[in-house]
Amino acid sequence: MQKIIEKSHPVSRTGIHALHDDQAFLDPIQQRHKCYIKIIEKEHSRKRRTPTGVIGPSTHPSVLQEYKTPSGQTLQVCLGDLTLENVDAIVNAANSKMNHEGGVALAIVEAGGDAIQDESYDINNKRRELTSGELIVTESGRLHCKKIIHVVGPRWSGGNNQEMEILYDAITNVLQEAEKLGLATIAIPAISSARTVRTPAPILVAATADSGKIRTAEGKTIQLKKANLAKEKVDVIVNTAGSKLDLQQGGVSKAILAVAGKDLQQECDRKLQGGNVDNWSFITTGPAKLQCRTVYHLVCPSYDESIKDANEKVKSEKNRYLL
Repeated sequence: MQKIIEKSHPVSRTGIHALHDDQAFLDPIQQRHKCYIKIIEKEHSRKRRTPTGVIGPSTHPSVLQEYKTPSGQTLQVCLGDLTLENVDAIVNAANSKMNHEGGVALAIVEAGGDAIQDESYDINNKRRELTSGELIVTESGRLHCKKIIHVVGPRWSGGNNQEMEILYDAITNVLQEAEKLGLATIAIPAISSARTVRTPAPILVAATADSGKIRTAEGKTIQLKKANLAKEKVDVIVNTAGSKLDLQQGGVSKAILAVAGKDLQQECDRKLQGGNVDNWSFITTGPAKLQCRTVYHLVCPSYDESIKDANEKVKSEKNRYLL
């Protein structure tokens, strides 16, 4: 008994818990070195399996900070295991080839199963390689969440290649995708923090706060979205047009006319009667074939006209103060 030596070797490698059930991995090592290996997991890192095989949280993550955005979302900075989060979606900091071989990506696959890696390869093989800011969505395997959003973060190049802006766009794309899929709660790791942008947390806060919705002091919600304006189902559609309301001119007017039909142009012509509409003024018409109640045709000056007007105003103010 005096020759028995016992020694602890703390190991912090991602996925070490998997050795607990892998005797085939441990046996050769024990035989080669004539030893016995016992894996002891710390209580805070232990995972439990439900009868369905889904990995669930054994403890709640520590909430370090909490922030409420102007549009009502709650943003928490947590210390914990991302793979144990009880949320609708978790985000993976992925590479462009969707090869989940290290870091957060490896931890997600080890906890959720190889099906996550297989699906990622299947999706990526059917399209081109992703660029920074782009994403794909997969099922969650054995994880407790509904979906995994895999997004590619930017690589740091000295800060001269818009890394901060690309990271902002990446977070924004994640939030918009989650909203589109009806995912209400989402856990996002510090994307690109290990190899690129050094301040991911402020960018995450900014992207969340600006994720397309702004609430005014009067309680109105303003939403920024990418869509076909002419196909929106709203009370009013605003068209930007020239002073003669020729809907064949200008990108917005053309798009609206294509859906509304010639009746909209004819109503504009009747109201104008050969005249002009002043800059920053508007007229209203019916919707024709649009899915709204009214169309506001706002006349905006061209860029050159706006610059000329601004210069004239500055010159006028300067002369007034010099007199």
